[in-house]
Amino acid sequence: MKNKGLKIALKILLAILFAGIFCGIYYIAKLSFIGPAISSGKYGHLGEIIAAVILVLAYLCTCIAIFAEKKRLVSGIVSFILIISVIPALGVANTVVAAKEYQTFNQEIWNDPEYYNCRQYMIDDIKSKYGLVGMDVKEVKNILGENSYDSPEDNEFYYEVGQEFPGYKKLVITYDENGKVTKVETTNDASRG
Repeated sequence: MKNKGLKIALKILLAILFAGIFCGIYYIAKLSFIGPAISSGKYGHLGEIIAAVILVLAYLCTCIAIFAEKKRLVSGIVSFILIISVIPALGVANTVVAAKEYQTFNQEIWNDPEYYNCRQYMIDDIKSKYGLVGMDVKEVKNILGENSYDSPEDNEFYYEVGQEFPGYKKLVITYDENGKVTKVETTNDASRG
């Protein structure tokens, strides 16, 4: 009788340990692998929901593997597969949402601070629709908005378009002394010194 009680207590402790491990995996996924299209704006919580659902299912399979007398191997394998599927699932979801919602330039979304991390998906459309090079700075700011960071001493201004380790991804617009745009590039904090 003592052995059975000890076994159950150890299984419960193991289940609690795995709950902690799964919470850790969730926070790592939340901080590192949830892309901007599923962490901001209209789909702001989609990444968290996907990670949570997959990890809860994985935890349930782990508990079945711990407590059930049969199907332990199958439950363990299913749990492992679910855990390793978190990152690809988040990547696919981010790609699908970005392609569906954010690849076409939308001035309202571009200028909404809640969507700043999604701007990076619109850059190709902006360049193909407007070209920007050769345009007057005022024309560009009329299209992209006045919420840019100006650096008049360098004849450039930029828009933050997303986070990219170790800083921010930027759309940098350089202009000449006449106020005509000469170059448009995407860069990050580290590459600009």
